[in-house]
Amino acid sequence: MSDIPTPEPRTGRTRSWAALAALSLGLFMIVVDTSIVSVAVPTMVRSLNTGLNSVV
Repeated sequence: MSDIPTPEPRTGRTRSWAALAALSLGLFMIVVDTSIVSVAVPTMVRSLNTGLNSVV
């Protein structure tokens, strides 16, 4: 009846899982970056002989 091709039902599902994986990876990278910075800040304050506000 219609010449418009319809996508397979699994295509949308696969894209949803790919989007979830990308978002999860991004969130994981943010957490790792925040952890690294929070561990490094005290050392930077001591090394630079400055206050916390200057380093942040």
